[in-house]
Amino acid sequence: MAQPEFELPYGRAWLLALVSAYERLTGDRALRASMSPVVEQLHSWCTSTALGPETQEYQNPCWPLLHLWRWYDKEPATRRTLEEHIRERCIGHDLSLETDHDPPGTFFSRWSLVAHLLGETLGDRALSQWLREENVDPTTLEPITELHSAHHLGTNGTRAWGFASAYRATRDPRWRDAYLRHVEASLALHETWADDRHAYRHWVPQFTLYAIHLAAEDSSLMIRGEAS
Repeated sequence: MAQPEFELPYGRAWLLALVSAYERLTGDRALRASMSPVVEQLHSWCTSTALGPETQEYQNPCWPLLHLWRWYDKEPATRRTLEEHIRERCIGHDLSLETDHDPPGTFFSRWSLVAHLLGETLGDRALSQWLREENVDPTTLEPITELHSAHHLGTNGTRAWGFASAYRATRDPRWRDAYLRHVEASLALHETWADDRHAYRHWVPQFTLYAIHLAAEDSSLMIRGEAS
């Protein structure tokens, strides 16, 4: 590739997410061959980096690991190797949802990103065990209202990803309510920020849409108003 380090790993993981979604919707896997260089570089980066889930934003390995795992949907041996890597790399770190509020603000909630990764890759039982060890009360999880930077605009969206996975694993309605509160807070940004391309329009809506997409995969997660 002309720029081998360009958007590695963050942006390339989004590209993989989009192509994977296209495949699931259409059944067309014709783009696989053209995606091979991206997949190979992401795989190499994820399995060789020393960075863990405490890493902020662009270099956080949890995001590309998630989409690599989805990409290998018909390669169980490769998935097993990735699962071992995820267990070794992403479990046992001291992460806290409280740091999501800290300035200057980061677009990934690192706690929620791990929760989402574990639920999607290791499954509901593994995530439920992790949640018991984390001992977080979902009723205390209110959306972030004091935004310290443009990147902080994405944090409620990514918090919702983890809460959706926690609800799917546990069926505890408190996680569902936390998910809904954060999706609604992320949607509410639009009226104020819609015309700001630099801070908002070119990236925050995709974080929110991804959170809403999780409800499309589990119909019991739905936006208030549609539910009543």
